[in-house]
Amino acid sequence: MSPEDKHKQLTEIAFRILPSYVELLKQKTLDPDTLDAVTTRIRQIYAGLAPEKEFAAAVNWMSNVVAIHSLDQTPIPNYSGAEKFQVPDLLAIVKYKGHLLPALIEVKKRNDDALKWREDYVQSLKRYADALRMPLLVAWNFANVWTLTDIRHFEKKVTDYHLDFNTALRENLMGEIFGDLMIRLTERVKFFVDANVAEKLPDDLRALVPEGKYRMTITGAGFTVDDKKINLSTALFWAFNTAATRNEVKRLGVQKIRIEHVPLADNMFSLTYLWQSLATPIEDENVEVDWDAVMREPLSITGSEVRRELREGISKGVVKYVLEQVPHTMPDFLSALTPKKQE
Repeated sequence: MSPEDKHKQLTEIAFRILPSYVELLKQKTLDPDTLDAVTTRIRQIYAGLAPEKEFAAAVNWMSNVVAIHSLDQTPIPNYSGAEKFQVPDLLAIVKYKGHLLPALIEVKKRNDDALKWREDYVQSLKRYADALRMPLLVAWNFANVWTLTDIRHFEKKVTDYHLDFNTALRENLMGEIFGDLMIRLTERVKFFVDANVAEKLPDDLRALVPEGKYRMTITGAGFTVDDKKINLSTALFWAFNTAATRNEVKRLGVQKIRIEHVPLADNMFSLTYLWQSLATPIEDENVEVDWDAVMREPLSITGSEVRRELREGISKGVVKYVLEQVPHTMPDFLSALTPKKQE
């Protein structure tokens, strides 16, 4: 048996026993070598499923999704003799301008500057979507940024089909379909911590705190806008928590200091990135996220609530920009659902 055939056989075995894998481990019905090989392949399958579950959980939270679920991709024999069909990762039904829009989605997580797919892979995905008369979209996570692109934006280069990230960004449908946003906070909003310092500081309050080690006692903390204390809503708190910040130390008295955290002027982040901070507050990068648990666990605030709070945050001086992206080219399947303006 060739290495390629062996890999294919292991993949089929792994998919078939995936639902009962834990029970098989307990029963020890497979010989050790086969079990090790299948275990390795199952771990690869789980790793491949992680981006799908992450994407499904993220867009479901943003509140435009009526239903979203994985499609069964377990290999089975083909007796029809028809050309190959490739089943995409997800089926989503979305609320779009008063309509229910079904869409097939293939999910990838790559930090390369382009997705490069074989022609037979692209064509087999298209055959499946065309047979069901559904749009086929590609969700791509590049450096923690999700894009969603119509597969028709792939371009054939010699033998393979390519989608570069610049095209994916220009034609991104994450906002149009799922309600994703780009967010930038103002520098007027700050998080402060007031403290008394035990060690002697310079009497001149204009002098900076000298470098060194200090013991401090916190006397207060909170948020300000234009140096006036405010209470942030849960959504705006998580927006601040997601934003990149700089910090500085101010003198309030001879032994009193204030540490301020201020959003960076050029920092912008997406609503899906805010969701990730809210849903997976894990600081250790070596800890794997349990995406099954994340998908099942309802959060205290929904995407629609966050969108509303962000827009209200503009008048409060907390949010500077809320940007809703429209794709450079509106796909036909969306144009057909958009009411035409009366002339």
